[in-house]
Amino acid sequence: MQMIQRYVAKISDPLMDRIDIHIDVPAVRVREISRPSQAESSSAVRERVVKARRAPHQRFIIEGSEHIESPHFSEAIQYRSLDRTYWK
Repeated sequence: MQMIQRYVAKISDPLMDRIDIHIDVPAVRVREISRPSQAESSSAVRERVVKARRAPHQRFIIEGSEHIESPHFSEAIQYRSLDRTYWK
């Protein structure tokens, strides 16, 4: 955690404001990357992408809204605030 805080301290606030997603990515061993694996078919990948693209739209429909409205922004800002708290 200290390493993250030191790194983030070097990044200016204007730059941090442009970073929307912060994730922790664990190290991967070379043997895990280099071993043979079953590739996912293009159609399976396409199906997942289409489903992922529908998710936000479905959320607005469920809430009875066809457009992004003020409460949606408020929710996004709330998550952003939580994220910035963790990273500072």
